[in-house]
Amino acid sequence: MRAFVNDTYSAVPKLQMSVNYPEPKLGEGHVRIAVRSTSLNAADLIMMSGKPLAVRTMSGLFGPKHKVLGADVAGVVVAMGPNVHHLKIGDAVFGDLSADGFGGLAEYVSAPAYRFIPVPRGLSFEEAASLPMAGVTALKALRDKANVKRGDRVLIIGASGGVGSLAVQLATAMGAEVWAVCSSKKRDSVQNLGAMKVIDYKAEDYTKSKVKYDAVIDMAAKVSWKQIKNILAPSGVYVPVAVSLSATFASLLGGSAKRNQIRPLLSSPSAADLYEISKYVESLQLRPVIHQTYPLERVNEAIRSLQKGEAFGKIVIAM
Repeated sequence: MRAFVNDTYSAVPKLQMSVNYPEPKLGEGHVRIAVRSTSLNAADLIMMSGKPLAVRTMSGLFGPKHKVLGADVAGVVVAMGPNVHHLKIGDAVFGDLSADGFGGLAEYVSAPAYRFIPVPRGLSFEEAASLPMAGVTALKALRDKANVKRGDRVLIIGASGGVGSLAVQLATAMGAEVWAVCSSKKRDSVQNLGAMKVIDYKAEDYTKSKVKYDAVIDMAAKVSWKQIKNILAPSGVYVPVAVSLSATFASLLGGSAKRNQIRPLLSSPSAADLYEISKYVESLQLRPVIHQTYPLERVNEAIRSLQKGEAFGKIVIAM
């Protein structure tokens, strides 16, 4: 099968096309998917570069363990191992394989059947592939960490990215007043997602605002706790999604930990949460946001685009 292979750690995308890469084995409880589309995530950049050092350690001393990147997958079931009951051959499915070896940048992938759920009605494979990791991350940040409820005032930092663009919509669907931070050129696009106010971070220091937020969801975690606490309501919470060391240490050692105000999020795949995301999609409260779709042959170009951090929404690869 065709696959783009990551043979060596590098900050610069150097994935190589292999036309005879072995098809994935099909184990008990697994399904084989003919990949129609995958989307890129920061997790792919981390695995590609081998940074932090822990990734190199887990991946092996002699090169990346996961040679085919791509965690978010949408495609068609073409084969099933024993003891698969909720899917059948021909089903259109999608899921997050970040806990199962990645593999989406290939014609076929095999993974546990419980990782996949049906593609929501009306979505293309490209749209479905843009949702798993980013959608579940946004949902967990808002629902599990921040406990967002109707009437809450929520600030979303990094509102135009893959996770942020979905978080704006989900927070709005939950009944929150959403304030969003992004660049000026993405202001109108983010406002169209449901944000009540959009703040241009280059023109306004949102950490000096007199507005107090019930929750701050931070996709970059580049500001200090000292700055964030100034804009939190007395019972407000701060959720750094791209977890920084400073935020983690502050949550463990800082005085604010007694009030449980800092709640770092390290997301993980969840089919149950993906079903909830699907419900938001089917009720028209959430729509995938795709910046650009690339063919598989241009995957290195797509990775460079992701690295620039300029995308509005997700970058998708179509087979």
